[in-house]
Amino acid sequence: LHYACENASQNSAMGTLMALSDAYPQSFTTVQDNQGKTPSQLLTQFASYNDPSNSYMLPLHCQASSSRFSAHFLCLLFSAYPESIAAPDKRGMLPFHYACLNEASTIEILMIFLKLYPESILFNNDITS
Repeated sequence: LHYACENASQNSAMGTLMALSDAYPQSFTTVQDNQGKTPSQLLTQFASYNDPSNSYMLPLHCQASSSRFSAHFLCLLFSAYPESIAAPDKRGMLPFHYACLNEASTIEILMIFLKLYPESILFNNDITS
């Protein structure tokens, strides 16, 4: 788990990390490596990766637009990089916007986004390109 978090790249890791987080949710915050770091702490680098090949979407944007959606993994990504909840991508969209457009999203998921960042409902997309 530590290795997966530390060596994650956006293209290869999302599904693996989501499956691990769902199978062993407590391990992300309790199991420490030899340096005393938890997988949750190592996840910060992955969660803050702004992918230029994908409209500068952060992993939270990708998770919100995924057909395989996990409330637990959403919260892990938010905990690892809280700024991502308010970060617009190149299109001016927040993760909440992708969740709203995603047919796989549930009311529970949308409510999690609103609890984490209520201002997202008022966010004005000023991008015109």
